[in-house]
Amino acid sequence: MHEPFPGFYGRMSAKTLARLHVEYGDQLVERNILRFKGTTAVNDGMENILFTEANHFFYYNNGVTFLCDGIHQLPPLGDRTDGRFRVQGLTVINGA
Repeated sequence: MHEPFPGFYGRMSAKTLARLHVEYGDQLVERNILRFKGTTAVNDGMENILFTEANHFFYYNNGVTFLCDGIHQLPPLGDRTDGRFRVQGLTVINGA
């Protein structure tokens, strides 16, 4: 998607998302609308699944939306066709 802004669709394992949260903490979710709602049953449930049933996170949640300040496509590794990207200013805005 290019208009009105560039957009990308992709996959990330729940373990990778959890690692990003450990590494960046609140900085990763500072623009997330759910953060303003504080502790709710939904937020608690999502966090619990992420840390106790990471392999089921995809089935229980409808995805995570990120915004970033910049994105650059990197060359694929070996014979892989999956896209790799380096992002700056990544933040979760919805879904986690």
